[in-house]
Amino acid sequence: MPQISNKMKTAFCCVLVLIISYFTYFHNYYKPAKAFYSEYYYIIDAERYVHRMVSFGVNPPLAKMFMALGEVIFNPNKNIDMKGYLNKISVFSETIGGFSFVGVRFFPSLFGFLNGLLIFLIFYRLSKNRLLSLMFSSLYLFENSSIVHFRSAMLDSTLVFFSFLTILYFIYLYEKKKERTFINYFVFGCLTGLAISTKMVGFILTLLFVALYIKEYAPDTLINRIKKLFKLFIVYLSGLCVVFFTVYYIHVALGSNIILKPLYINKNTQVMEHDVNGKSKLGASKEYIEMIKNKDVYNPLKLYIPMRDYFHYMAVAQ
Repeated sequence: MPQISNKMKTAFCCVLVLIISYFTYFHNYYKPAKAFYSEYYYIIDAERYVHRMVSFGVNPPLAKMFMALGEVIFNPNKNIDMKGYLNKISVFSETIGGFSFVGVRFFPSLFGFLNGLLIFLIFYRLSKNRLLSLMFSSLYLFENSSIVHFRSAMLDSTLVFFSFLTILYFIYLYEKKKERTFINYFVFGCLTGLAISTKMVGFILTLLFVALYIKEYAPDTLINRIKKLFKLFIVYLSGLCVVFFTVYYIHVALGSNIILKPLYINKNTQVMEHDVNGKSKLGASKEYIEMIKNKDVYNPLKLYIPMRDYFHYMAVAQ
């Protein structure tokens, strides 16, 4: 009887993890058809992209853009008029009769499903033991709070997905026997940028660059070590910035038609609407509004204006 190869055993474990992860994280992800927790906010944020409306948030926009992409792909709510809800801060599902979650929950649930495979591969690359990797993966596959949150239209599954991808690629580079190239560092920066573009807490992944440089360390003169560090960091930072600024460019370009009323934060930190002539400095600035009126949101040279407004909102609204 032919012996099963190690690659086949590993592939079987991967398939097993995917099957379990599918039924815990992805199967019937659109049920129950009722919003909960932060879905009240993020669903409306996603709908603003669909309707090309300017929007701000306390987190970077990538995960919400994926929710909007799912809504565009499946278009399950084409018969529902959402325009009356787009200037509201949050919407309870009961106020939108017949709203379908097929679109807005698709990518968050898909990422939650794929995270099961990624965490198995991370443990396998670290331990080289399939059984041990399956055991540790089960902590994710059957963790109830993760299952509840990662099957919803929220940010965490997307953040974890890109964080796991970054960590997995870091392990690959760390163990790589051949010389790590500039392309490797550029891709590493791009993956880190995806995590940061989902939530700013993703910045912690930049510490992996430090660990990788320490691995690169070799006896040399101080000047040469500094030169090498500078070159690698510039390449890594270039990948990170390309992704980060591209995400914000798409975010700004999608908000080209409808102007969101400026918002302000009161002393109780509640987000409230304010009229366009209010004294609040939280929201779209005059320069940003002029960009929208002049259809100038596609100009990359002016990207700093909406990004400045967005970061200001993030800083004040936390």
